[in-house]
Amino acid sequence: MDIKLIITGDGRTAELPCGSVTLKSKRLAAAGTMEVFTPDKSVPLRCGMEARLSVEGTDVFAGYLFTVGAERGGRTLIAADSMRYLLCKDTKAYVNLSAAEIVRDICGERGLTLGTAEDGGVKLEELTCDQQTLLDIISTAIDESEKMGGGRLTLFDDAGVLRLMREENLRTGLTLTGENCLSGYLATEEIGQDTYNRIQLVRKNRKTGRREFFVKEDAGSIERWGVLQYSENV
Repeated sequence: MDIKLIITGDGRTAELPCGSVTLKSKRLAAAGTMEVFTPDKSVPLRCGMEARLSVEGTDVFAGYLFTVGAERGGRTLIAADSMRYLLCKDTKAYVNLSAAEIVRDICGERGLTLGTAEDGGVKLEELTCDQQTLLDIISTAIDESEKMGGGRLTLFDDAGVLRLMREENLRTGLTLTGENCLSGYLATEEIGQDTYNRIQLVRKNRKTGRREFFVKEDAGSIERWGVLQYSENV
């Protein structure tokens, strides 16, 4: 199998030999990551360089180095894709925009490459988000669009290009069998990290001196999982 690891930065491009490679991705929840070991120690590397992995001539990952670790037999590199740059917090207010238009606005502001941006066909009358990650803001827009009949949209990084697409258009028609080299797989569902069904915001009233509590919760998931609370002072 032809696997190539290409690192670009500081005016040069280098192909590095790679040993073990681990790719991880989550649907809308976090950035995709690539962890790769290379025995090479000769090429100067630093955080922020572009890292691209291709298999049989097809790019399967593109992102930027966030960790460069040296060890006795080589180096371990960890890169994150474009979704990583949507994890910073911001305050946004939108009026009469669709989920696709909101994604275009955020990607344009952050200088992220956006390819396909399919529209759910509905516009959100108003969406206001205070001090939330850009990814959470996009997730809220997608959820509200679905509630209004706009269908289910998903945002993902396609080897360096962000795409917003209807889920029904992501079907590949591929059936995994022994004939196409599937020897095993592991599917995991978890709610242990970054999963909350009760949000509590606490604000001190300057006039009364008392703390005010603002709570939003999802009763359905609380019944299934118990209370997973996130609390923050604002």
